[in-house]
Amino acid sequence: MTSGARLDTNWRFRGFQVLTLENVLLRVDVIPELGGKIYNFIYKPFDRNFLWHNPRIELRKVPLGANYNDNYAGGWDELFPNDAAVEFQGESLPDHGELWCQTWDYEVLKQDSEQVSIRLWRYGSVTQTLMEKSITLRRDEPMLRFHHRLTNLSDRELFFLWKLHPSLAVGRDHRIDVAAKKVILADLGPMFPDRFAGKVREYIWPTALESDGRQHDVRAVLPPESKVAEVHFCVELVDGWCALTDTRNKVGFGLSFSKELFTTVWVLMLYGGWRGLYHVILEPCTAYPRDLQKAVQTGRVGHLRGGETLETDVVAVAYSNRASVSKIGADGEVEA
Repeated sequence: MTSGARLDTNWRFRGFQVLTLENVLLRVDVIPELGGKIYNFIYKPFDRNFLWHNPRIELRKVPLGANYNDNYAGGWDELFPNDAAVEFQGESLPDHGELWCQTWDYEVLKQDSEQVSIRLWRYGSVTQTLMEKSITLRRDEPMLRFHHRLTNLSDRELFFLWKLHPSLAVGRDHRIDVAAKKVILADLGPMFPDRFAGKVREYIWPTALESDGRQHDVRAVLPPESKVAEVHFCVELVDGWCALTDTRNKVGFGLSFSKELFTTVWVLMLYGGWRGLYHVILEPCTAYPRDLQKAVQTGRVGHLRGGETLETDVVAVAYSNRASVSKIGADGEVEA
């Protein structure tokens, strides 16, 4: 069994280099060549990989501008500066942004038994930006610590949609918790059938109420035979955290982040209704809706002046002995 913290940079999986950060509680696998994707987040006491893998799409390298959904193998990506492909400020921004399919550079910052840290970075191909993230795993901690830096290298204002995108494996006993009030249900057309048949467009978390009085507790994950596919924009956050818990085994995964930067949590609920896939994505994001142009018009969008840099911290934590979550602090402390 691993003693202390450990970093391994010598493993390859399906031809790609993998950076493995590990301690007695966690094993995390990062793939720099695939957008700095985190492919595995394994909570070792339960042998539980929280991250979902697409059963029909293998890890693959694709060019900038490729269709995201048709190539999404699962795991945790960094999406920037947009979601839906869009013409914006005279540029064509590719599907789900410019970072997820590009190779990130990396360096080892620290490597000893008390702590391992790596830094990854990528210059924008379309935007004049530099995205950096440092990832740290400390001895005996069930959490991964991120420090992000985004720099606008141009002399004009940058508008962006920046989204953390961990795709999470689910089951019938799973529960979603978000520190939100108002929620807007996205209308994504007939390819994404929602459970409300168009009868609900806004609600107060966690209960969606139809006009006939029927209530839906959206925290409860539906079974795959529900044939539901929905995106819920949690647009009024009271705190910066979200979580997914296996209520039967009392084990879960959560994120803590700055709600001043990531002002919205997108909750993608795929319960068999889109391509037969079954998973949930908890997506802290700087903007909504999907269309960057529309997000700018509403004023709900990230922005940086020319030459500016923003920095923020995120914590991803594994926890046990809890069937629900009421808070995750900035230090990763989880409260039931």
